Amino acid sequence: MARERHPDLDIGRGLLMLFLVFNHSYNMQFPAGNDWYIFLYHVSYWYQMQFFFFITGITMALSGLPKTLDDYAAFLKKRFWRLIPAYVVMATIIFAGKMTVQSIGNVGEPLSGFSAYLTVFISPKTSPYASFLWFIYVLFLFSAVAPPLLRLARGRAELLILPALVLHFLPLPDFLALNLCGRYFIFLVLGIAVYDHYPAYLRIVDKYVWLLLLVFAGMCALAVNVTMNDFPVSVCAIPALHGLCRTGPVVRSRLLALLGQYMYPIYLFNTIFINVARGLILRFVSWDGHAFLLILPVLMTVGIWGPIWTQRNVIPRIPLLRKVFT
Repeated sequence: MARERHPDLDIGRGLLMLFLVFNHSYNMQFPAGNDWYIFLYHVSYWYQMQFFFFITGITMALSGLPKTLDDYAAFLKKRFWRLIPAYVVMATIIFAGKMTVQSIGNVGEPLSGFSAYLTVFISPKTSPYASFLWFIYVLFLFSAVAPPLLRLARGRAELLILPALVLHFLPLPDFLALNLCGRYFIFLVLGIAVYDHYPAYLRIVDKYVWLLLLVFAGMCALAVNVTMNDFPVSVCAIPALHGLCRTGPVVRSRLLALLGQYMYPIYLFNTIFINVARGLILRFVSWDGHAFLLILPVLMTVGIWGPIWTQRNVIPRIPLLRKVFT
């Protein structure tokens, strides 16, 4: 199946990039006197990556999942060269940079040496220097397992929902990101399953978008006050956010469309730019209290436009990076 262009999915990716740089502005210690940021930071983790994998599932289905062994081999080879070299290069650059900095001064969470480097390949989320790269690691694993599992299910993604739901609640180890695979696979499967009934699904989210947003807000309020698993919040968030991305003013947003277009470089490079900018700013001023209201937009702006500028002006000029990141 030829891949179609769906503006709402690009807008969804752009919205998620805003959430991402918003969250990455935090660094080990929250700014004092900004409880609103702490609240939004924690709430966003109930739906941010869940929506990401849901969109990824739809995109996989739109692209046409491989049906033969030869198609699967070609698909996996393409995904490998798209994801893994960038993963290795980014991990190596960040590791080398942090080792260099800690050799000349103090850093938070100093690295222990080459054994620390290996953590990003063995247990990416627990890596002391590049834990944010876990999404790429898990995305490649999903690319490897989703087509065979769909083949076993005779192309009926809905048959995978129950097993994926069981995995979601199982206490899996962090070795090879099994815990993250278990946590998020259900949302990838839901995205693939939804595409099998895409016109009907879109009619529902378009017709009831404001009701869905209200239910989502209510679930967030409930989760804040009652100890509960975040799965119900995630399930309510996905159609609500997707519906929002299809409303007139949002789906026409040039900014969100641009962020969706540059999702990959923003995801890869935003923490580098944010960490440098935050380090420079905090050398001269505190970000506690009202100062954070001025510093946060600066960090988010740097975290967005730094990667875009890099992708446009730096990557094309360096052959190795051009091959890895484009």
